[in-house]
Amino acid sequence: MTRLKKNTPFNVVAETHVSKSSNVVGDRIGPLPARLANSRKNPLQVPVREIRVIIENG
Repeated sequence: MTRLKKNTPFNVVAETHVSKSSNVVGDRIGPLPARLANSRKNPLQVPVREIRVIIENG
């Protein structure tokens, strides 16, 4: 598990429906960019799952 930066490009391949009564506000699947900062290659070339939640303290 990790946190993505706000400006990380994320191409959505699939989106899962989430319940309005939960803290989860988004559930998406897609690949991360092929290149990272300073022209480093991304070692993870498989789609990843992004889950966005709202927590009590912000």
